[in-house]
Amino acid sequence: TGLSDHLVNSVAFKNSTELYVGCHNSDIFQININKNQTSYLTSNAKEYHNFSLLYQPEKKRLWSGETYFEHNKWHYLNRIITNTLKIEAIPRSVLKKLHFNKKGQIVGCSMNGFYILEPEKNRLYGPSELGLKTKRAYAVHSDFKDRLWVGNNHGIFLYKDSSLVDPGIAHPAFHNRVEDIHEFSDSTLVFGTKGYGLIL
Repeated sequence: TGLSDHLVNSVAFKNSTELYVGCHNSDIFQININKNQTSYLTSNAKEYHNFSLLYQPEKKRLWSGETYFEHNKWHYLNRIITNTLKIEAIPRSVLKKLHFNKKGQIVGCSMNGFYILEPEKNRLYGPSELGLKTKRAYAVHSDFKDRLWVGNNHGIFLYKDSSLVDPGIAHPAFHNRVEDIHEFSDSTLVFGTKGYGLIL
């Protein structure tokens, strides 16, 4: 395959014929499907597993966790801490489930909770800056209405007014661990749960 590791943690499409592949050993490759060509691009900024890759086409940036690769080097965002600008690395369990919301922000989650990245402002907001206590998040998803859903050990929640709010769904699956959240084109949400299977 041309990869340095057979364990692939993440994939991000650049366009209809090219994609990026993040290996467990921290290496990132670019693959051209039409040319059947695999090229080494770089290694993860933290030299750690590539849990989530996201390509930002308008900026030609490749995101891995809270860092982005541009002009052949990695860049870090400034994290807002007690109203000051400070560059601070997120703990080793880098962000997963990276995606853009309606505002153009990038949302991701980790063992400490979820984070919001503002690429245009070069800012990163962690759990404490979002008014939350540190608590592991397994899934995070911004839906078509730009509501932010968060899945953790206690079920599914909506982030609203600096708090995680119970959406009021009675089914027991939504009060136990939720590990993934996705959305169909018709806006139907899909929840991957631990012990209750797939819930729509």
